[in-house]
Amino acid sequence: MKNCVNLAIKSMVMKGFFSLFLTIIYVSLCGCSGSGLSGVEADSVPPVAIERFDRAVGSFGTMPESGKDSVVSLYEPVIKVMGRIENVADADSLMSMLSASRATAVFQPDIESYLPDLSAAEASLGVLKDRMAASAVGFPSRVFGAVIPYDQSVIIADSIAIIGLNHYLGYDYPGYAGFDDYRRQLKVPSRIAGDLAEALVYTSLPYVSDAGATALSRMIYEGLVLAVVMEALPDLTLQSALAYDDGQMDWALQNEARIWEKMATDNMLYNSDPAVAMRLVAPSPSTNIVNPSSPGRIGRFVGYRIVEAYLSVNPEKSPDQLLSDRAYYNASFLVGSGYTGRGK
Repeated sequence: MKNCVNLAIKSMVMKGFFSLFLTIIYVSLCGCSGSGLSGVEADSVPPVAIERFDRAVGSFGTMPESGKDSVVSLYEPVIKVMGRIENVADADSLMSMLSASRATAVFQPDIESYLPDLSAAEASLGVLKDRMAASAVGFPSRVFGAVIPYDQSVIIADSIAIIGLNHYLGYDYPGYAGFDDYRRQLKVPSRIAGDLAEALVYTSLPYVSDAGATALSRMIYEGLVLAVVMEALPDLTLQSALAYDDGQMDWALQNEARIWEKMATDNMLYNSDPAVAMRLVAPSPSTNIVNPSSPGRIGRFVGYRIVEAYLSVNPEKSPDQLLSDRAYYNASFLVGSGYTGRGK
């Protein structure tokens, strides 16, 4: 029985598709127009430390009692968030429970083995902090690394970020062997900064579904999210942001006009059924609603191409401000982009 449980954890079927809903205490900074850059060159931006809560949890069970108070004090913000998730109010009890958990026993050693150096991720987080600090998104006060035994890889709450390091152990990590290829492409260390950036945008500037919501409005929203993330991380390409391999990216580019025609002629764009929008933008092996050969989230690709075209003819606009203004609901957005099935 123990081996079966450990195997289940190794496969990361840890608590199903748990949906985390927390009250977000988010401090918005002043918005700005244009790129939102601070002007500091990337190579001179200090890195952002990923504080190793996972190590503190892993050693808590064998730690002398005299040292536990200082650990609890140091990690108080993340302990409060995890306590709400686990419904455990007492900090010592929570730490003891997490330390003794099978998820910690399995993943903490593997994090040390498969992800021994976080310096590249921390450098990227430094660039992200610098470029987002003056935007409508902002940046968390502290970033913690942890074992997150849920489907989420990033949690944003109480002005902090928690990164599930066990979600970034590499495409070939044995624990991901049962995952589809498209999911394993999301499990690489180079995605840490981009995933945090996306989580910050989704948290601070969420999609608001009202009576006018359509598949097109959702696609444009997702395109704006990608634009904010790519602006904040200049080394991030569209292909990397979409987690497409070379073949998938080539297919999307070569079939862009056909994709757009299919969406238009099959009345997808102005369809108000949320299920249609999700089939176009949610992670999946393919976007069958468009074409069985299409990579997943093709609606995100098209949404970005619309946004890219719009920004090229409206350079005074910034993606974060367009999100703040909910411009994705503006009927003139598509017209103003000039997009007709081929990006700029």
